[in-house]
Amino acid sequence: MTPFVRTHFIKDLFSPRGLLNSFEAIEFASISDFSDALTKEWLQLGTRRDILIYLTDASLPLLEEILQQTSLLEGDFFSFDISKLSDVSLIAPFLLEGRRFNLRINLDDIPNIAYLEKIPLQTPWNKSNCVSIDVDLNKESYKNNINAIIEVYTKTYFRHFNLDFNYESLNDLTFKEYEDLKFRLVDLLKVWTTPVGKESPLQIDIPQKRSRIYLDDGILKFHRFSEAFLDLGALPENSDGESLNVEALSRFRSYTDIPEAEVALSKKQKINNLVDPYWNKRIAGSYIVTPTITKVLARELEGFL
Repeated sequence: MTPFVRTHFIKDLFSPRGLLNSFEAIEFASISDFSDALTKEWLQLGTRRDILIYLTDASLPLLEEILQQTSLLEGDFFSFDISKLSDVSLIAPFLLEGRRFNLRINLDDIPNIAYLEKIPLQTPWNKSNCVSIDVDLNKESYKNNINAIIEVYTKTYFRHFNLDFNYESLNDLTFKEYEDLKFRLVDLLKVWTTPVGKESPLQIDIPQKRSRIYLDDGILKFHRFSEAFLDLGALPENSDGESLNVEALSRFRSYTDIPEAEVALSKKQKINNLVDPYWNKRIAGSYIVTPTITKVLARELEGFL
């Protein structure tokens, strides 16, 4: 009889490296957080993972160092958020031909059209990369923000917009408000997603939320502004993992190991990206139970996205 040899250990599931690399998409609060994750060997690159890093003025020198190490940007999909730069024109020197990364900026951080136009789009860099505008939609903001999408599209060269739904807020919409949201989101935006003359169409995307995490100073969060989920920095570097909190491990794995098929709403990937386990948990009490508001929006957007 072949003797039993154990090949799976809790330490492999609950080590900082094992935890962080459980996700298909990782957001870093700063360049320093990204650099630290590399130095501590928490992050494995080259796995075609979506990586988003938030920039500040002070982080730009380190950004240049990273961009010069071209091997770091190969094998993954990098984006840099420039929302918190004091002036978006500061990013211009980094947009060189041959560099593979995208830019993102939040609509709420754009004071006016003139400010947005400081980002140079007519460059060789832009031929193979893009600048996307993140749009938060909640009960209070959806009217102004959807109108702003159309204004930016019609007055500038920006075409890519990422929608982020706050389902907890939208869950409180009255029927009349929901019908208004549906009209603006589907009927109004749909007009601009088909080419008019020689105009390039409006591009609407829904970033994946199912396997996404945010890392800030060693602390994992569901979203940038959510409560702390787990502190990687507090885990012993050389722990065998066997004596770690099983409840915390179970909670974490119930989030990271959600099969996509279990929460799928459609054959279309963009529609499935509407599912957000964080909001599922807050509204329905389970990561895999999709609330009605998400299902209704998915049905409305099925023929649009």
